[in-house]
Amino acid sequence: MIKQPYIYALTYKGIISYVGLHCGNDKYYFSGGIIPKRMGKDKFIKGVIEYCKEEDLENLEMFYIKKYNPKFNLTTGGERSSIGTKHTKETIKKRKESFLSNIKHIEIITERMKIQNKINNPCIKTKIKCLNDNLIFSSIREAGRHYNIDNSCVAKHLKGRYDSVKGLRFIPMEL
Repeated sequence: MIKQPYIYALTYKGIISYVGLHCGNDKYYFSGGIIPKRMGKDKFIKGVIEYCKEEDLENLEMFYIKKYNPKFNLTTGGERSSIGTKHTKETIKKRKESFLSNIKHIEIITERMKIQNKINNPCIKTKIKCLNDNLIFSSIREAGRHYNIDNSCVAKHLKGRYDSVKGLRFIPMEL
């Protein structure tokens, strides 16, 4: 296999979030810095921006980083590796802020997913509260039985598909 250097981009939710260079033979190469690796490869789509000569890699990487301003690139590019790189206080601050904001975002999504998973399965005990009369129920099923409504309708309401169920509004009480 012939070594074909290229500039690549990682997209996250349709936005170019990282630009990098690669000059090896591995077509499945994945980098993208510490945050994309911690978030998981499966959340990113990798695409080649441009094939080039090896001597042009650094300049092209810097060009595309400047052009797209991706949020996960923490340097202006062209270093080939940040191992041993002395980062400025500004870069360290940017790395820390980026990392912490993404961790916070991941935590919020994880909490939402926990709630959604419990709501998706009415058999799982999810404490819910009826906002109309402030009654608290130990499960979606219990609330459905109390008000004589289908528990799948209550679950759909909790997921945001319905504004209310027979005029009743519910909120989850715990994860």
